[in-house]
Amino acid sequence: MHSELKDCSSDWLGVSPEHFPEPPTCTFVQVMHIVFLIHIIAELVIGILSVVLTLVLLRVVWQNRTPRLRVYSWILILNGVADLVFALCNLTLMEGVEILDNSLFLFSTSFFYHSSQTVTTIATAVWLTSLYMAFAVLPINYYYRYRQLSTRPLTIFQYVCLYCLALLYVGAHCFSVFWFTVPKNAQLDKIITSVEYYADPPAYIVSDSSLPGCVYHLLHSTIQVAGSYLIVAYFAMKIRSAILEQRNRMSTGAKRTDNQIMTVMFVQCMCPGVVLTIPIGICASAPLFGQSVPLLGLILTTVMGLIPICNSLSALLIVGTYRQAVKRMIGMEAPSSVMGTTSKGPASKCDPTVSPVTDAKSTLARLEKKTMTRTYKI
Repeated sequence: MHSELKDCSSDWLGVSPEHFPEPPTCTFVQVMHIVFLIHIIAELVIGILSVVLTLVLLRVVWQNRTPRLRVYSWILILNGVADLVFALCNLTLMEGVEILDNSLFLFSTSFFYHSSQTVTTIATAVWLTSLYMAFAVLPINYYYRYRQLSTRPLTIFQYVCLYCLALLYVGAHCFSVFWFTVPKNAQLDKIITSVEYYADPPAYIVSDSSLPGCVYHLLHSTIQVAGSYLIVAYFAMKIRSAILEQRNRMSTGAKRTDNQIMTVMFVQCMCPGVVLTIPIGICASAPLFGQSVPLLGLILTTVMGLIPICNSLSALLIVGTYRQAVKRMIGMEAPSSVMGTTSKGPASKCDPTVSPVTDAKSTLARLEKKTMTRTYKI
């Protein structure tokens, strides 16, 4: 019975079973096209969202520079500037990475895809500088916070100078790709064109693990990231000790604000550790072990673009003052009429660690004392 039905279905279709077409197969080139398209779309979406959120954060922080948030405001502002530069570079260059045959290929997937060798090297160096600034600012932020708790606090000018020195150091390291990488050549073209998708190879620079200069650059990148987190861990412990000593002298509001900001600093420290350290560690170490992993680099560079989003959302959602400011911006909360929350800070020149309620009580006590003195004189 079943065989009769099978024969009938074959006759009805006009095709015998052995002539049925095979199901279509998805080739590696087609997979590459899909991944590359997803990479471009993701870079655009992540880049635009990063720029918007970072600009919102900078505006909110600038408009809420109260004495209690004064120290943290400059930390978040300089962090925001670094994130904004990285987001714009990532959106413009859409840098891609491929790990092939002991070599790390770096190239742009945007309109710099077929640019000249010099332009490609400069674009890659700029992108790397903006990327590594996410690590360079972390030790400076924790050192600045620690000094503000000591008897010799840093000035804003000194803080900005340290920030610029870190930028120079990172820039010198990243622009050394002019000397510690290999430019495009026929031999490297054979390696990258072995992946069928790159039949028309882009303009690129390569870090070859068989060359001492390239190995030095890769190891320096790894040590730089590890060193940043060691410094952060050291000053985080020093900050914790200093805060515990001053805890009894802080008001309830100051304690709450300090807890919120320290949480933000911790999140902004751990996000690069997860989103950047793992991808950079893989990209830097894979060539040293002779691994070829097509597609992995494109995925990792896309993940790296999430850093500005994580940093902005952590500050805007955790800190109560900033969260309320965002609600007012989008119309979820009526504008506050309370004095002392403007961008210029409270009207009274009180200690940043004193809550507004305590400051109001002390002001009222001073007024009563003056009134009693005048009455006594009369």
